[in-house]
Amino acid sequence: MKKFPLTLISFCVILTSCFGKTSLEYVPYEANIEKKETYHSSFSPYSLPKETNFYNQSVKTTELTSLAQLQSSKDDGLCFEEGEDPYLLVVPLAFSDSDSNTFNEKTILLENAFFGSPSKNVYESVASYYHRSSYGHITIKGEVTNWFTSSLSAEETLSLSQTSSTTLKVSSNLANEIITWLDNSDFDLTNYLDKDGKYIRGLYVVYDYPPNYQDTSSLFWAYVDRADPINTTPAASTYAWSSIDFIGKNAYKSHYVEANTFIHEVGHLFGLQDYYNTDSNSIYQPTGFFDMMDYNLGDHSSFSKYLLNWARPYIVNEPQDITIRSFTETGDFILMPTSSFNGTPYDEYILVEYFTSNGLNDSSSFSSYVYTDKDGKSRIFYYPNHHGLRIYHIDARLVYYSSRSSRIPLGFVENLTAENLAIYSNLYVGLANDNSPNSLSKKMLCHLLSAEGESDFQNGIAASNSTLFTYGDTFGTTSDEYYDFTFNKNGENLPLSISITKMGTNEITLSFEQRA
Repeated sequence: MKKFPLTLISFCVILTSCFGKTSLEYVPYEANIEKKETYHSSFSPYSLPKETNFYNQSVKTTELTSLAQLQSSKDDGLCFEEGEDPYLLVVPLAFSDSDSNTFNEKTILLENAFFGSPSKNVYESVASYYHRSSYGHITIKGEVTNWFTSSLSAEETLSLSQTSSTTLKVSSNLANEIITWLDNSDFDLTNYLDKDGKYIRGLYVVYDYPPNYQDTSSLFWAYVDRADPINTTPAASTYAWSSIDFIGKNAYKSHYVEANTFIHEVGHLFGLQDYYNTDSNSIYQPTGFFDMMDYNLGDHSSFSKYLLNWARPYIVNEPQDITIRSFTETGDFILMPTSSFNGTPYDEYILVEYFTSNGLNDSSSFSSYVYTDKDGKSRIFYYPNHHGLRIYHIDARLVYYSSRSSRIPLGFVENLTAENLAIYSNLYVGLANDNSPNSLSKKMLCHLLSAEGESDFQNGIAASNSTLFTYGDTFGTTSDEYYDFTFNKNGENLPLSISITKMGTNEITLSFEQRA
């Protein structure tokens, strides 16, 4: 599986806040958010024309009911299941040359980064972030274990990864070694096991060595992968892998930790993909760094929360005026469908949300990043701090694969008849698109549509306040960039145009009108 780096480009950090030193102590997060009902439309399972293999190969199904099920089908991994409070097993990994005198301090910092109070974090802990982002529907539980010490030094481990068939083989083996070690100790793995007791769901390995910011293919970077199968149980399944140094350079002085990298990688443990472009030959950025699954900043988007069933949309398919509130605060968002919308997240549509710079989008908690555009010019990315409409083009249609290892699609699910599928005894299903276009003609999974048009993203320029649609702006009229927009699925034009007729601090009113 491709690695998932924190960022695509080299950067420097400019701290936007100054923190005094706090005591070095673990302060657990206390979940105190009342669950918000954000479900405005029904969610139906996606019906598949033919039985499809999912994670357990002995079981086939004709219904797709969760993102975890979908990702298990394609990647042979285990994601956190929808509707269950996930357990996250955080294991600090030391090498033979690690300084054990630092372990106690680092353990406390990790406890605060993953399970601590926001008061001990520059931004949020993993637990507090996901509780807030899910509107109280998800509470991450878990613990930081004792340190596992490898028999090899860090340099020996790195050298091994460079001579083995793949870098991931080394981290995979270590993940499985860790689970065997825990199982042979008196550590209780019960809460972390899948329902069959064979695999660990939600393993996060934090290694005691600096990350390699210049090489995102290095063993010492941050990513999520599927551990290689072994003959003993329990074994590792999907695991996250990151450096201890992602807690932030000032963590040891101030005792405030930065959990943004960990939050991003845990998004993969839920089954979310990267929204940045992983193709090193392409400068195009489909979401302009403006997303937690892109640049590790801000709240999850409406698309991510729709996939995870944390929020459901208002479906608007006829002319009307509608007022929605701040998405990050309430979960309000709108879906504009095609004429053949199947009623699930696994289709093509337009998503509309009201972005507000409060809550998990409070940019005062974020750093600023230096990056390089298409022409080699250095620029600084500031997370947007204005309010405005975010509009996405989503193409999350599904395709069949002939085998678990195949990445060549047989065709779109809805376009293949039973007769066409008869020759395949074992089918797997996955998303047709990702966010790594190697050309502008390639279809994307999650495409942020800027109020300024496509030129910035095509030139590798980050999103900004001017990316947002604001009062008086339109979408899909003759006076804006999107009048000629067409859907990939059937070549349809937008069924409705949007005009922003009222905009306040916490809500925005949109007029949907029939297009000529």
